[in-house]
Amino acid sequence: MKNVTTLLVLILFTAGMAVSQDNTATADQEGNDNEATIEQVGSANEATSNQTGNGSEVTIYQAGAENTATANHIGNGFIFQDQDGDDNTAFAQASSSGEVTQTQIGNENVASVAEDRGSVNQSSSVTQFQEGNENIADIDIRQGNGRWNTLIQRQEGNENEAVMLDVGNDNYVEQLQDGNNNTSSVGNSGNPQLGNMNVLTDQDGNDNTATVWGNGNHHADIIQIGDMNTGTIFQDAGNDRADINQTGDGNTASITQMD
Repeated sequence: MKNVTTLLVLILFTAGMAVSQDNTATADQEGNDNEATIEQVGSANEATSNQTGNGSEVTIYQAGAENTATANHIGNGFIFQDQDGDDNTAFAQASSSGEVTQTQIGNENVASVAEDRGSVNQSSSVTQFQEGNENIADIDIRQGNGRWNTLIQRQEGNENEAVMLDVGNDNYVEQLQDGNNNTSSVGNSGNPQLGNMNVLTDQDGNDNTATVWGNGNHHADIIQIGDMNTGTIFQDAGNDRADINQTGDGNTASITQMD
């Protein structure tokens, strides 16, 4: 039985804009004490909120044109999506007490959490912040996992890409990008998934590449200040720590730690 508890959809007027046109907003609620708020200013924006369970909160703000936001929550946490610009895309899938915050300022940015599988699960929080154009932030979560994680992706600039792959449980991962055309990849493949990892990639400049691949009680930091630097860390042992610090241009560093 569907119980639509609280739903607020606002089509707003602003100075210089006669009326919001051709916007689409949908809120579907099944359960109790759920809240959904959708506010759209502009034209041709699409917002979809799906809530199953009790006590979840979804908030979607869109200002601009042709933005798309999708929030799916099963449980009692929250999803907050804020888009200010044109042609931005945000997708979030959360369950239990999972929390997701996505902010996009600019044009043609993509922020995605658990789009293909899994969800932001028990006692986990995700923050994705994009200011600029054509940035990509993507978090892939292993099906049945996604617990006790803190995951942060922050992009300021243009055409940056930050990706987390095969996220499991008990991770703290932070990807920071300030500049243009930077790439950061953190994850693992196969078994086990990314778990019990503490990772920081911090890129300040242009055309830098940072890669951290591993699982299991590791600490890995890559800090890049400059342009066209490459840093790579592979960890497949226990309780390892690896740090790469690059200041300047065109540097290359690789660290491998194995059993």
